[in-house]
Amino acid sequence: KLKHKSRQGAKVRKVYDEATTPYHGVLNAESKQALEKLYRSLNPVRLHEQVNRQLETLWAMAEHAQGKEASVTSFMRQPTTVR
Repeated sequence: KLKHKSRQGAKVRKVYDEATTPYHGVLNAESKQALEKLYRSLNPVRLHEQVNRQLETLWAMAEHAQGKEASVTSFMRQPTTVR
């Protein structure tokens, strides 16, 4: 982005901001601080444990539901009438 222009006789000197990615260009100082705080608070080991616990819960739910048809599935398996 153009910061400012200065004229020296017939020559115009343009000064630009440092190039950034669109992601970095959108961020302001407050959001950078908030994201850095969030990033520093993340613990990869704890996140891994949470994901594993939730996966175990999902697998348990899937095993419990095995053999039972969901209402949507039973509805979809109803014979259709051809007109």
